[in-house]
Amino acid sequence: MAVDRFTAFGLGLALILGAGRAASDPGSKRSAAVAAKPSAERRVAGCRVQGTAEPRANAPIEDAQGRLVARFSGAVTELVVEAFPAEPNGRVRVTTGTGKGSFRVHGFTPVRELSLYAASPIAVAPGHVWIAQGKSLSYLGSGRGALHVEKRVSVPFAQSFRAWAPCAAVSLSRPAAAPVTPKGDAPGYVVRRARLDLLGDPRKPEARLLTLQSSSQAPPALFFGREQRGSFLRVEYRGELIIDAWVRAGDLEALPPGEALDQLGTDGGSRISAQLAVQGEPRVVKALREVPFRARALDSEPPIGVIEPEAEAYVLDVVAGWVSVMPKSLQVVPRPDGQFWVRAEELGM
Repeated sequence: MAVDRFTAFGLGLALILGAGRAASDPGSKRSAAVAAKPSAERRVAGCRVQGTAEPRANAPIEDAQGRLVARFSGAVTELVVEAFPAEPNGRVRVTTGTGKGSFRVHGFTPVRELSLYAASPIAVAPGHVWIAQGKSLSYLGSGRGALHVEKRVSVPFAQSFRAWAPCAAVSLSRPAAAPVTPKGDAPGYVVRRARLDLLGDPRKPEARLLTLQSSSQAPPALFFGREQRGSFLRVEYRGELIIDAWVRAGDLEALPPGEALDQLGTDGGSRISAQLAVQGEPRVVKALREVPFRARALDSEPPIGVIEPEAEAYVLDVVAGWVSVMPKSLQVVPRPDGQFWVRAEELGM
């Protein structure tokens, strides 16, 4: 029974799927060599990330054997993510719902379908360089009880920064960003070179932390001076990165007092959530207890999830004691060739 038969029952169903962004895939040769079959996946226990998420519209939810059981619609949904894969092309275990008021589905989805963000600063060079809170992350892998992530920056630097992030430092939704300019009246400096070495200690100039590569397509980065020791200057920078490190003073150009540059970049754009539009006045039911739902109206069909207590659902079809339903809040939607079917008596119908 295909979804397009809903119209025959007086219900026009329109799924306006949002323009979600898939998480970036590093696409390394090593990653590409990992077998795509679920049986070949290596998952690392440890990290468990929970919160509000917006997976890409039509992102699959699969069973352990890789069979499609449901899809994300692009709408905001509560999600628990765990058993992160060791490689960026693997799948992660997901559970939708909160225990009350949602459609709950257990399954797996490719980790690249989920957006990840820095919930707090993530150290690239501990004590000196961090990925800033609220910035988007690309997933590289897991291990050591942490997640290996990457921040790709295009302005004012043109390079990527990798780090191991504690589980609590990663979020499924974008948190509020921290202030991007340092307090006080510190003098401003701009980078006038293509490359800028960051140092942890001016007494050890050979011990370079990392080298920043300036973007040729953007204004120079704005730094604030904090301290000077001989020919070395301690500077601070806040943008997609947070930097507190030493540089050679000759690599920077001081700005005239009172002059400021707007160096704040943007990171990502708005996303359009999915919506469910149903013509006419369809019946809405509310589950009083957990009710299992299936992809087909057959007792022999194993349940693919449950309607949680107090979850509201539209009734789309009634056939021989079975009811086709759709979550009113649209956290998940059926696979293209299926529907969500429940026993009528279990919904009190």
